[in-house]
Amino acid sequence: TKYLVNCHLRRQAPASAVYWTSRHRLCELRDVLYSAVKGVLGVANYEAHFAGTPFARHGGIPGTTGRLNAWLGTVASCANAGHISPSLLAFTLQFLEAPIPEDSNEILRRFDDAELLDPWRCQVCGLPLRSTVRAAELDGIESTTVGGDSDAGLSGHADGGGSAHSSAGGSGGAESFV
Repeated sequence: TKYLVNCHLRRQAPASAVYWTSRHRLCELRDVLYSAVKGVLGVANYEAHFAGTPFARHGGIPGTTGRLNAWLGTVASCANAGHISPSLLAFTLQFLEAPIPEDSNEILRRFDDAELLDPWRCQVCGLPLRSTVRAAELDGIESTTVGGDSDAGLSGHADGGGSAHSSAGGSGGAESFV
């Protein structure tokens, strides 16, 4: 059985939404997405966020679609709350076959321009400048959130906020939010 995962990304500024559907077998969802989420979050973080929404059991028994919906909803909630790293969010969106936004080149150009205006970057080539003060300020700092006021999830966009939804359905169809 292939499960239909209905997804959408919503961005607040500028307002836009993208809807798509991906199809995955339960074993793909488990072996790829579930394993990645659990592996990146670690056992303690995973248990803290997913204790109430266990992943689907092996074999596609009754209740599988409901469990997938609830689990994907928790993934979306974690992403929207910034509990999932940008790299895991990107992996999740890629796994779910999210389309590339039409305005992605413009968005990337704005990020590139903003980075070039950073006083800690070379104004000619854009490479980061390392000073002893700046290096000391950065030591030990690690960013693992989506950042800003964006809602990500299977619905996030790091450029301004939004939310994402995704739903999984087997033969009967169902919906969950990511």
